[in-house]
Amino acid sequence: MRIDYDDLPEPVRMDMKSRFGVIRTARTVEAGTNCDIAAVLETDSAGRVFLKGLPEDHDSVRDQQREARVNPYIEEIGPRLLGSWSIAGWDLIAFDAVEDARHADYTPGSPDLPKLATVMKQLAETPCPSVPMMTAGRRWGAYLDNTEGVALLEGSSLLHTDYHGGNVLITNERAWLVDWAWATRGAAFIDLALLLPRLIAAGHSPDQAEAWAAKHTVWQDANPAAITAFAAAISRLWGQLAERHADRKARQPIVDAAIIWADHRGTTA
Repeated sequence: MRIDYDDLPEPVRMDMKSRFGVIRTARTVEAGTNCDIAAVLETDSAGRVFLKGLPEDHDSVRDQQREARVNPYIEEIGPRLLGSWSIAGWDLIAFDAVEDARHADYTPGSPDLPKLATVMKQLAETPCPSVPMMTAGRRWGAYLDNTEGVALLEGSSLLHTDYHGGNVLITNERAWLVDWAWATRGAAFIDLALLLPRLIAAGHSPDQAEAWAAKHTVWQDANPAAITAFAAAISRLWGQLAERHADRKARQPIVDAAIIWADHRGTTA
């Protein structure tokens, strides 16, 4: 359950004041589920700051720390990291808050899609840093038809991998990719492949979604067999998550879309 900034222990709030000046206002951000505190702060010395954090014994702390390690390498793709630290039993991470932003709209014809395409191209051209992170083969290999397919997923590209609309912030000028907790090293086409079910769930046909992806060089260069194998893998993954968490009905559209895309590519979950 997410808490408000004022509910953090006093040593945490005093530490925040020493780092960023007086905290004038604190607005809890309700979207997202992977942190216990998420707030936009109006500060004296750093302007608007986005703070998120977890108790140090939380299972997701290592994911948050992965995000902090990756962030310095993704300037102009994700918001600037202001700091990552632990105090009074809390693991915290702070960024420049993105001004006047909203979550991405993936529906056909959305003006957000060209902005997303631009930032995904930037990411595809960004070298993957030599920091500890998951590999695509390890992360999705168990969902492939056979172990030989793992090699199709491996690569040296930096992948965001979580294109939930809330993780793509849209301003008048551009798109920003936020929440890098699931950063992964792997084949360059994978980020686009992970986005496709979301496009389909938003109203694109499989042909329309693939035509959008095909405008990207990394998709054009990808092995079609690798794309097909991965489509089947993620449909299986989403299906298993749906069975494991049957109460989370909001997931069903993406589960259905992943199956539709896998069927479109001539494979089944």
